[in-house]
Amino acid sequence: MSQASGRKGRSAAEAFNILVSELAIGEGDEIVCPAYCSRAAAVSFEALGVKTHFVDLEPDTLALDPAQLQRAISRSTRAILVSHPFGQAAALDQIYPLAEQAGLEVLEDAGRSLGTRFDESRVGRSPCTSVFELPLAGTSPDAALLALPNSLAARLEDSARAVALPDAEALQALAHFRGWEDELQARALVGRAYNEELARYDAFRLPVGRPLRPAGYAGYALSLTRFARTSADDLHRLLLEGGVETRRLSLPARERDLADLPVAESARHNTIVLPAHSGLSEEDLQLLLDLLFDYAIG
Repeated sequence: MSQASGRKGRSAAEAFNILVSELAIGEGDEIVCPAYCSRAAAVSFEALGVKTHFVDLEPDTLALDPAQLQRAISRSTRAILVSHPFGQAAALDQIYPLAEQAGLEVLEDAGRSLGTRFDESRVGRSPCTSVFELPLAGTSPDAALLALPNSLAARLEDSARAVALPDAEALQALAHFRGWEDELQARALVGRAYNEELARYDAFRLPVGRPLRPAGYAGYALSLTRFARTSADDLHRLLLEGGVETRRLSLPARERDLADLPVAESARHNTIVLPAHSGLSEEDLQLLLDLLFDYAIG
């Protein structure tokens, strides 16, 4: 795997812009995208005149649904964007064969899912083309880390599009990576704690792994079921008022697209994302679980 990182300020949007341009995808071409993906990716595509064709998601993972992808591929399609939501890989064993059969490029929107596993490999292993968001102090937005096939990395270097991080940021990135296994283990512990406590309530649907695709918990996507007493907006407010930072799903798919994407539309209304990271203390986690208990039992 070859890696190329940008100067301070080179964002994921810029990384996608560079990749699409280098792959000669442009005006009038189409990229099939999952309804839940990086807004930065969708914006960069549309800025180049590339049409984004949003398709629906797997209900339990919120990743691209391969069956929906297969139906969406047309003569205009040049590439597929694959997202790995909250540290859980998409169905790469089904998506890549579809792409190869149709002669399409695949770009992986890996976001904060560094360390995500598919089977025995990690997302970003060659010959994939993946964009990760790397939070570094003093950079806004996050720096972009690219994992590229050797051939594409060489093309980017020849065209002077890929440059190294400045020395100070490179050292910071290395320090970030050195502690990453500990971060992944901490996420797994938090995810298991959520699962153990929340599985008893019929108001919640929990994120689950699939064979070959373990949940990575780069955030914990908790969905409300029909047994929930109020809306996800109400739960979100309850948690914020209790001092817990949570967020709602932000989908780049437009309102007119969502009318035909029932899983994505439901996720937008019924899902909140709970924190799952090494900085979450036992006290914070217990506070969050107590608030969810109060919500679930009324």
